[in-house]
Amino acid sequence: MMAFVHFVVVTAIVFAALRFGFGPRVMGREAAEETVLAEALPVPPLSWVLGAFHAATQFTCVALDLLFPRYTMNPARAPIRLGFVWLTPLSFLIGLVESFFHGRHLALDLGGLNVAVSRRAAT
Repeated sequence: MMAFVHFVVVTAIVFAALRFGFGPRVMGREAAEETVLAEALPVPPLSWVLGAFHAATQFTCVALDLLFPRYTMNPARAPIRLGFVWLTPLSFLIGLVESFFHGRHLALDLGGLNVAVSRRAAT
C-alpha cells in the first residue's frame, strides 16, 4: 500500500511540475505553426523542473520514512547519496542538494540530446 501511495504522490508532483513548467505542450496541444526545432524540449526549464522533482522526491521519501519507520528505504538510499547519514539536518540538506543536481544533470543530458536530434531531423 505504501508503494502505491508513494507512486501517486510522486506522479502528482511530476505532472504538476511538467504542467506548470511547459504548459499545454505536456497535454499534447501545440500551435500548428511551430517548426520541428521549436518542438525540442527547452533545456533550462526542463533542468529546473527535473531538479525540483528530484528534490521533492527526496523530501517525500524522507517524510515517508519518518512516518512509516517499518518500511524505511534508508538502506537502499544510503549507498547512492554521498554524505547522507540517517538523519541529521546536514545530511538531509546534502541529500536535497544532491537530488536537485542529479535532476539537473539528467535534464542537461536528455534535453541536450533531444535538441540535437530535433536539429538533425530539421535539416
